Formats: sequence, structure tokens, C-alpha cells
Amino acid sequence: MTIEEVDKPVSDDDWLAVKHQLEKMGRFWVVQIVLHLLRLMIQKGGDYGDRNDSLSNLTPDGWPGVLVRMRDKTFRVFNAFDRFKRSGKINFEVVEETICETLGDLANYAIIVIHLMLQGVRGGWFEPDEE
Repeated sequence: MTIEEVDKPVSDDDWLAVKHQLEKMGRFWVVQIVLHLLRLMIQKGGDYGDRNDSLSNLTPDGWPGVLVRMRDKTFRVFNAFDRFKRSGKINFEVVEETICETLGDLANYAIIVIHLMLQGVRGGWFEPDEE
């Protein structure tokens, strides 16, 4: 994956072809989850980012800063599962967000890290070292 590949708009035909292939494979759920993740990213970007740059709150620290946020979200998930193991009660609500939202944030953070690495935003490029 290169910055050139991710910087070009996705055509309706490309999106529909992927959607059709997933549906043909019986993976309707993937399309639904990706749509949910996109909506979540838009919402969170509006909540935290600048109106003109939804990643403005993340770029000062670059992708390493986003990895720290991912670590925090991961701890949140593990703590919720530990509480479940101790109590036997399924309660995946943590600090005003469900575990599904927390996992959605993790997925979106991973996408953002890839984007920032490809752009070379503080922390280097996402290309393997050449030998």
C-alpha cells in the first residue's frame, strides 16, 4: 500500500464491487461493520478534531501518539473482560461507551496509524527497510 493508492478517491464501482463480493461470500456483516466504523470515525473526528482537519488532535504526536491511545483502549477492553470473568455478568459498558464502540475506536485508530505512517507524519514511513 502506498500513499498514492490511498490518496485517490474510491469510485462507486470499486465500492460496489467489494460490497458485492462480500455479500456473495455471505459476509454482509463486514459491510455493516465497515459502515458503522466509517460513521464512528466521522462522528469522533467532528467531536475531537478541527472542522477542517478531523485528525488535528492526533497529528501533533504522530502515529506513536495514536498507538498510545490504542493501548489505552486495549486496556479498557481487557479490564471489561476481567470484570466479566470475575462476576460472570456480561456488562461491557465502560465509561459511557460500549465495548463495541471501544473496539470500533481501535479499528479506526489502526486505519489512522496506517494513514499517518503512509504520509510520513512524525515517526517515519510505513515502508519496510530496504536491504
